[in-house]
Amino acid sequence: MNQPDWEKVEKLFEEAIELDKDKRISFLKNKCGNNKKLFDEVVSLLEADENVNPVLDKKASDIINIEEKINFIGQQIGVYKIIKEIATGGMGSVF
Repeated sequence: MNQPDWEKVEKLFEEAIELDKDKRISFLKNKCGNNKKLFDEVVSLLEADENVNPVLDKKASDIINIEEKINFIGQQIGVYKIIKEIATGGMGSVF
């Protein structure tokens, strides 16, 4: 699809998603007319929106057990030996 077509798809999707599910198809048929490609594309996006993986509805910290830490103290990485953890944060730990 070219840029103007994608702009139509985006606009129709945004309008349709605000409607009750039972009104979306008739709305799209009215707006798309004989443009089956446009209609199919918007319907495809609406279906994908309904089938979002539930893992995306949660925060990462709800999925990952952040309490479970691997103990690196005493391990050697190359010529370096880890002796203590200095700090920890959202992106990792500093040893």
